[in-house]
Amino acid sequence: MSRTSQNPLIGAIPAVLAIVACFSFLSTAMAQDADAAAKKLRRARSFEDLFQAGPEGVWQSVVEVEADGRQVGYGLITSADGQIVTKLSLLKNKLSCRLPNGKRFDAKLVFQDQENDLALLKVEAGRLKAASIPKNIKMQVGQWIISPSKSKSPLAVGVVGVLPKKILSASGFLGVTIEDGKGGAIVRQVAAASAAEACGLRVDDLITRIGKAAIGGRDELVEVVGALSPGDKVALQIVRNSRKVALTATLGKRDEPRTSQRRSRSRRFSRGFSTRRRGFKRAVQYDAVLQPSQCGGPVIDILGRVVGLNIARAERTRTLALTNDILLDFLMEAKKASN
Repeated sequence: MSRTSQNPLIGAIPAVLAIVACFSFLSTAMAQDADAAAKKLRRARSFEDLFQAGPEGVWQSVVEVEADGRQVGYGLITSADGQIVTKLSLLKNKLSCRLPNGKRFDAKLVFQDQENDLALLKVEAGRLKAASIPKNIKMQVGQWIISPSKSKSPLAVGVVGVLPKKILSASGFLGVTIEDGKGGAIVRQVAAASAAEACGLRVDDLITRIGKAAIGGRDELVEVVGALSPGDKVALQIVRNSRKVALTATLGKRDEPRTSQRRSRSRRFSRGFSTRRRGFKRAVQYDAVLQPSQCGGPVIDILGRVVGLNIARAERTRTLALTNDILLDFLMEAKKASN
């Protein structure tokens, strides 16, 4: 007998998780296209195969965007004559694109949309494989979506958490000073005339949940509130004097000057996030973790269809993708401008 014996239930966890994930894959796919989903499941030799691109996949239309020879993002080929859509704020100085075959070509900025941080580049590289951007693609919370690279392996896989909505330039503001508490974030100060004061939050309240999000401490609260917008109504669950209390707050907007300590804290929390990560007309939120230099490329569903464009790493576990209607409108405006 060995000195240690592993609980058989622990050994079964990976298999159970794979089964649950496969059922999630199947239920999402069936809602989109039952026949295509069934075929993909039959072809898959492992769970990872479900997220591998096929030989004719979108990955053939994904490029690496470079500035002064250094990769700054990804892009999507949208026309056979070399038009590529990407994230505008990534671009500077001498631009080039590296195709899936490894060849690099100089790129020229031909059109831009500052509101949605979109750019259209042009390369002279002969006839390229252009991606199709379908209309009327509907997404649902819990749906798997994939960020393809310019190879068959994905950059990231995530699950839709928030359906497409307008991403305002300003984030929501609750108006509390908080610290990590036992099982939540403990309130140390409530700002005057703030959303926190208006909803009845008090010093020493322990915030354990905001909406559907569990709050384990200060970082979670900052991330959840930062993902919301001024005017959003949120349900708060707190513990006060050992009793559970439910409150509803209408978030405000931060307007007071920041101290140097707050600015330093803000910079620390924003490391690894996209510089431009707010103010988009319509975007979906999902839980994949991309680096800022991995934004600008497409997002696809489990059937390989383009459903959006990665536009920002917004928070620690939150990436934003513009929806197809925004991309199609942008390409239409670019076409009109060129005529």
